[in-house]
This record gives sequence, C-alpha cells and structure tokens, in this order.
Amino acid sequence: MLLGSDRVDVLDQEFVRVGERTPWVYLLRCRGCGHPWYAAIDTVDDEYYFRRLTDDEVDAIERNGVWPTDYDGFASVWPATSGESHARVKKPWSK
Repeated sequence: MLLGSDRVDVLDQEFVRVGERTPWVYLLRCRGCGHPWYAAIDTVDDEYYFRRLTDDEVDAIERNGVWPTDYDGFASVWPATSGESHARVKKPWSK
C-alpha cells in the first residue's frame, strides 16, 4: 500500500503537471488519454480528489488564472497559516 508522499510519485507517473494553484492543487493532463484534470491532495487523510475539466475551464486557468472552486472549501488541501489547524470537521462531499 502506498501512502503519503509515495503516492505523489504515482501521480507524476500517470499525469503531467500543467499548472499548480498551491503545492496540493493542480491542473493535470493524463499521460494515457490526454484529458485535463483538476486535482487536489488532502494532506491530512492522504486522499486524492479529481475532476475532469472542460476545454473552457482549462483555458480559464491557463489564460486568466481562474481556477474552479470545487476544492475551495476543503481545509486539508490548502497551506495552513500560522496557528491554523488542518482538522476537517466533515468530509467535503457531506452536506
């Protein structure tokens, strides 16, 4: 079983990093099929989140720096500021 930073190597084997919003949120392109993906790595639970992007969304990221908001509420995919905790109260898909 691969955990933590070992998974990043697997991520790099399967995808090309096209852009980076933070050290844990990326614009990726699949090496196998070429499709673009918006991906986030949860730094607490070692979970990966992926969403396939449209061509318009990729253009918005690459040309204007406008990223999708899907992961904006996921506490554990953003760098913590001083004194801040990465503890998540609930899973991102919970209502």
